[in-house]
Amino acid sequence: MDPLAFQRSFDAALARDDLGAAAAMLDEHCDALLPTGGALFGRCVEAIPPRLQAFHPRLMLALAWRLIAQWRFAQVNDLLAATRLRLAEMTRTKDADEVARLRHALRHREMMLSLLRDEMPRAEELCRKLIRESYRSDAYVSGSLFTSLLHARREQFKLSDVDLLDTQAIDYLGSERNPSALYVHRSVMGLSHFALGRTEEAARCLSDALETTSRFEPGNGSGPLSAMTGLPLAEVVYERGDFAQARTLVDRHLPHGREMGTVDQLISGYVTSARLHCRAGDYRAAFAVLDEAKLFAARRDFRRLSAWILAERFAILLRQGRLGREREHSRALRKTMLQHHLPGRSITTVMEAEALAWARLAEAHCRFDDGLALAVAWGRRAHREGAVRSRIRWNLVAARFLLLAGERRKAARLLQDTLVQATNGQFLASFLDEPAIMEFLRGRQHEEADALDPETADFVRGLLDLEAGCAPRLAAVAPEEGPASFGSLSPREIDVLTLAAAAWRRSDIAERLGLTEGTVKWYLQQIYQKLGVGKRAHAVDKARRFGLIPPGA
Repeated sequence: MDPLAFQRSFDAALARDDLGAAAAMLDEHCDALLPTGGALFGRCVEAIPPRLQAFHPRLMLALAWRLIAQWRFAQVNDLLAATRLRLAEMTRTKDADEVARLRHALRHREMMLSLLRDEMPRAEELCRKLIRESYRSDAYVSGSLFTSLLHARREQFKLSDVDLLDTQAIDYLGSERNPSALYVHRSVMGLSHFALGRTEEAARCLSDALETTSRFEPGNGSGPLSAMTGLPLAEVVYERGDFAQARTLVDRHLPHGREMGTVDQLISGYVTSARLHCRAGDYRAAFAVLDEAKLFAARRDFRRLSAWILAERFAILLRQGRLGREREHSRALRKTMLQHHLPGRSITTVMEAEALAWARLAEAHCRFDDGLALAVAWGRRAHREGAVRSRIRWNLVAARFLLLAGERRKAARLLQDTLVQATNGQFLASFLDEPAIMEFLRGRQHEEADALDPETADFVRGLLDLEAGCAPRLAAVAPEEGPASFGSLSPREIDVLTLAAAAWRRSDIAERLGLTEGTVKWYLQQIYQKLGVGKRAHAVDKARRFGLIPPGA
């Protein structure tokens, strides 16, 4: 139906105060209006009182789809409950085939609600049931099923059929000639490319989608639809080392990213924004961004956003040497065991984020064996599932723990394999955001040159050149100006070093802190290694100069 013709007829019904006719008209044409005339549908539905909407299940289901995308989940639940009641009444009076089609649409909205609330296993199950059902919907709905299935499986590390699901979705959505539906699909597919380590394909997919928004979204491609690809694109280009473009994209799209879409864009936008602030040395602004994201996640009950924001906060605090000093975080470490965060048979990216946060806590509290075991387990699982991006992330975490434990050769072997993976996808920021790894690579640049293939060697040189041009560095203090950044001193290590600075003997320190003398010796060795020194006097001098212990200690 022509939207202009519909609007004239609808306005005429309103002008003669015939709300029943207007509601019936909107119910009849809402499926056609929703994909191509979303703004018109929104204006029309506001004119229909809820008491009249309740008699039109098709209208309520169309409105529910719109509200799901806007994260108004409480209203959606009310609409779906009212739809179930209406369908139960219609079963006795209406055509059975029509009721079956409406029930199919109801299950589709239930699936979309599960997807947007990050209930990925349930969303996948509902997607598969809907695809198998004989009541085929229009191309717009059918295409959304394959897009949703792709999304749900990606968040569970099920990446083997990404390209097949992409093709199936495009077959439906392309035939519908619906730019907004294709746009949403491209945003999902772009992050799927990213998960597989295809950063070039991800950037191209997201850039092409972002370019199309200028044709149909007001503001020349600056709005909530644009944010669905603009913010993931910011994360991708940040990873590839284009920090200026990432900043431009975040500044333009993050304000609109809070209006509607998926949790994906929020994670990309908030985390990338915080990292850019850290890279500029503005930690206060970084924490302000993370605080805003934490509050938004709490209001919408977005567990995945909350988990990734916590992991990012812990990473920054760890670099600053502040993570182990906060009692709340220390309690969180004691409450959960290593086994609770190891990857099981079924995993999601929420679990990955929570495991990453726990690994940061373990490092801050010198639980290196537990942290290494966790990182190795997740790295192996990511490798098995083909999740290249996660594999690189966890390999770098494992390499940090190996360096902290003094296993430099093992760390070198692991990093050599990781560099090969990173070279293919140009994963630059993953290394640049790990000061300890970068310092280690600088120290071994000439030693490892012959062990790397030419392409990977070029990648490492480019990585070090890029780091040299990035000022200030992400570390709280630059390595050549401060202590080696192989890890931050824990609260217990600071206590030991403070007493050592006062010329206390190991036996006295042990008695004062309730430790054994052997444990004190072990702590001192860890302190020497982190500070890059070999003697107590040098450690005390370096710690005083960089504010790790009071000057008079």
